[in-house]
Amino acid sequence: MRAHTREAWVGIMSVDGLFSANLKSLNLQLKTLLEDCGGDDVQRLLDTLCRLNASEQEIVLKIFNNVLEKLASGKIRLETCADRDRKEFEEELFGDIAKSIQLAIALPLKSKLEVIDGGKSPPRKTAHTVLDLEKLRNERRQRSNLRN
Repeated sequence: MRAHTREAWVGIMSVDGLFSANLKSLNLQLKTLLEDCGGDDVQRLLDTLCRLNASEQEIVLKIFNNVLEKLASGKIRLETCADRDRKEFEEELFGDIAKSIQLAIALPLKSKLEVIDGGKSPPRKTAHTVLDLEKLRNERRQRSNLRN
């Protein structure tokens, strides 16, 4: 059971009786099952299949299953123009990237990096002042003595 199904089950049990809760649970499970297999389209397919007689259903289901198995096995594939365009784009992009990597490997190492003029300006030179802590302490004591 999925997490959202368990939460729904707890909500159902708090309101309805056991039969109603089980029926709603079954309905929720069927809905979840159908969503994983095509949702509303599958429901329409099954509704249409129900309008056929038993022999027609058997024939249609055999044909339908054969087609699905061929698709699933990869023997035949369905693709839209957009799918084909995306695949061509991906292959072209991959080829361009592979060529660029091969060219980068073929270049001599000395030409890959070089220093150019006009970069960051050199740091300004600042005068470094050495502090005499003993002298500063004496000056502070003298100032505090003058205040007192």
